[in-house]
Amino acid sequence: MKRLLAAAAALALLALAGCASVDDLTKRDPAFYGPSTRGAQDYSECVVAAWQGQGSQVERRPIQDGYQVTASSSISVEAVLNVITYRGKTDVKLYTRLPGRGLDRDLVEAANLCM
Repeated sequence: MKRLLAAAAALALLALAGCASVDDLTKRDPAFYGPSTRGAQDYSECVVAAWQGQGSQVERRPIQDGYQVTASSSISVEAVLNVITYRGKTDVKLYTRLPGRGLDRDLVEAANLCM
């Protein structure tokens, strides 16, 4: 019973802290989207380097026809970038936790500069 209460309290604390997962962010409208002249690998590598330079915990993983890049803080996923190249065209979608504020604004700007 004590473990159940402790687990419930931990979940409530995480909810109050504003935690977000990759799925939570990608269900929202993108902070920006559009085409890139770069390929998915090249563009995603640029974003990884830029986001790491801002001190974020960054992870890049392959997805169908491209890559997904995530930037996380110690408690939550801050941004998710999906980069897909299909039939010679590269499309970019960036989702953020708090669009237009603080770290999210810096992540969007860095991803935009890589376009």
